[in-house]
Amino acid sequence: MIYTNKYNIPDVIAKAIVSSSYEKRGDFSVTELIKPPQIRVLEKRYADEIRVDVSEGLWILLGQAVHYVLEKAEHEEHIKEERLSIKVDDVVVTGKIDIYSGIEQKIIDYKVTSVWSFVCGSKPEWEIQLNLYRLLYEDAGFPVRGLEIHAILRDWQKSKVGENGYPVIPFQRIEIPLWDKNKAWEFLNERVRLHLKAESLKDEDLPPCTPDEQWMRSYRRIRCEGYCNVRDFCYQYKKETFGGVL
Repeated sequence: MIYTNKYNIPDVIAKAIVSSSYEKRGDFSVTELIKPPQIRVLEKRYADEIRVDVSEGLWILLGQAVHYVLEKAEHEEHIKEERLSIKVDDVVVTGKIDIYSGIEQKIIDYKVTSVWSFVCGSKPEWEIQLNLYRLLYEDAGFPVRGLEIHAILRDWQKSKVGENGYPVIPFQRIEIPLWDKNKAWEFLNERVRLHLKAESLKDEDLPPCTPDEQWMRSYRRIRCEGYCNVRDFCYQYKKETFGGVL
């Protein structure tokens, strides 16, 4: 990945954004499986050509900082950020949660997100992510009776409190529905199959992103236009934007 710095962000901040402590383990992570197969495969194929400005990582840096501070303050009974794995046939799927509460038998994940993520309801990918984490933890011997998001709302405004369910404070505790375990396993197996199949396809034959995966709104495709690093390599994007001119 090629990083640019169009806005002259100070070097120390830019370096912190570029550097990452994430270490790839297993064949897929839970977060990779949640991605549309087309995006994940294109990210892998064009990793050395994708250009990203460091300014796009500022919110990620803030989230990492919050995670670091909260990890230091957790209770002793909590099991902190441990990467676990599970096998789906011969494929190893890994995942790393923020907190497992032994007393409550609950998986807790921290999110630093927009206030509108709360006002509009929790994101579907959060529900998927935590229910797949549940499989990893129960497979490792940790029973799970609840799933919860602890969301810090980065753009909360006090002046809007009381308007259309706007939150009273810039924090929300969001309970995530616990899926039937068979449903979770079926979903996990299907995602592994989809991603494995996509890896064998040519770029032009990759499964297109659905309207939901494109974050489609009545006026535009939010993800494609502003949040997808591989749109320059995406046949679907070029076809839908330029009428098939590649």
